[in-house]
Amino acid sequence: MNESGSNIDQLKNGQGQPGFQWYRGDFHIHTIYSDGKQTPQRVAELAQQANFSFFFSTDHNTQSSGLIWGAVAPPSLLVGRGIEVTTRGGHWNALGLNWNEWVEFRYKGNDSTAISQAVRQVQRQGGLAVANHPFANDCLACDWSFSFGIMDGLEVWNGVWNDFDRKAVDKWHSMLVQGSRAFAIGGSDYHNSPSAVGMPTTVVRSESLSTAQIVDSLRHNRAYIVRDPGIDIQFTLIHQGETIHVGDKVNGGKENKIHGPISAVLEVKGLPANAVALFISDKGLLKRQTISQSDHILHSRLDSKYSFIRMEIQDPTGSMLAMTNPIWI
Repeated sequence: MNESGSNIDQLKNGQGQPGFQWYRGDFHIHTIYSDGKQTPQRVAELAQQANFSFFFSTDHNTQSSGLIWGAVAPPSLLVGRGIEVTTRGGHWNALGLNWNEWVEFRYKGNDSTAISQAVRQVQRQGGLAVANHPFANDCLACDWSFSFGIMDGLEVWNGVWNDFDRKAVDKWHSMLVQGSRAFAIGGSDYHNSPSAVGMPTTVVRSESLSTAQIVDSLRHNRAYIVRDPGIDIQFTLIHQGETIHVGDKVNGGKENKIHGPISAVLEVKGLPANAVALFISDKGLLKRQTISQSDHILHSRLDSKYSFIRMEIQDPTGSMLAMTNPIWI
């Protein structure tokens, strides 16, 4: 994999600054081993067509497909192990499981003890717990009844963008404002067409293409989400000559104080006409700017009175095109 450079023309699989690279993938996919309609082989083919480096297999309450992937996915495609833990009080993804691990799902929506035990089991093995589509009400027990605080992250964008996703992003933002470091990801929730693998796509900045490193990067918010594989963005802050990426923190030195101006830089590729960039902090919306061209670079001057900055990019109707996890200040 090419490790040179870090600009938008190189935000493809396995490219980025030395030591960290960008990997595109999907954290929510089903197969015929639960209620999906496609075989693991076909899912692997679709992931390759999307130019993915990875995806996580997340069948409902089972890892039955876990021993199949090595026979159907090429070595260049990482298949992470996961389960969509499907309970009567909501669905959550257990990501980064061992091959022989199973997660308890037989508890009610008011049983905080049982879900906490299941989450701790996953976390002890180095995995992550993610609340899936927490405000969806169009399927059985899809909406979230448990505490968000026990989750490592939220799936804020599930399939085609809708009002349920907007509620999830707003909930996640309110958690950040209150001091949470929960990460945000997207997932196609692929079962069969007309849904599509990679809609949305989550792009992760990781030290290597391995389950452990992808999971660790999520744990540190090093990810952004785009509507489809054809969109690229890069959002960074520049402070005293240092480039700070999504999920990282501006260096305040020994005194943890930020001196001098901070510049925000957003670089985009493949956006539709008249997309709108929103610079958002813990204090609310800082700046709204229309992007006149599909490929463009935006600059904004900030100060240090904010706890974090994150980006949303929307089409003119308000539908999400891309969004980032925070950069901490």
